[in-house]
Amino acid sequence: MTTVAEKPIRSSVVSECARYRYLLTEDWGPGDRSITWVMLNPPGNATVEDETTRHVGSFSRHWGYDRLAIVNLFAFQALEPEQLSGVEDPVGPKNRWFVHQAVTSAELVVVGWGDGLLSAGSRPKTLDDLVELRRANAAMLCFGLTTAGNPLHPARIPESMIPVVWTAR
Repeated sequence: MTTVAEKPIRSSVVSECARYRYLLTEDWGPGDRSITWVMLNPPGNATVEDETTRHVGSFSRHWGYDRLAIVNLFAFQALEPEQLSGVEDPVGPKNRWFVHQAVTSAELVVVGWGDGLLSAGSRPKTLDDLVELRRANAAMLCFGLTTAGNPLHPARIPESMIPVVWTAR
């Protein structure tokens, strides 16, 4: 029988200026099965668990993963995507590297940023990188697409929903 920790061990990589969160990880199992979630932007606090983190953690544990990594197209910590448009560099100087590492080291990658990207400004290089990684590697999954064609954000998706292959645009 596999033992799952009640409280995950959480860590994050935040920039020296504390404006960017590049990576959030949670470990709760004894194994090394890893899942990466790619979303839009981290919330305003790198250490506080939010609804989205709880939700993707629940999916990850339910699917049998021992560790999750969360990276974002934009690393700037903002409570609302609209706040990204007023930031000089919402992606962050090291974000592309962290996204690449998290995506290429995971057993499974699930994407979901919703339509917030449309209000966040121009298409980030991290999205172009992700599309290239998807073409070069195994498929990435999502929970379907918004009417604008973006992968649905996982925060309000029922746990019974089955992800599908993401077709990058």
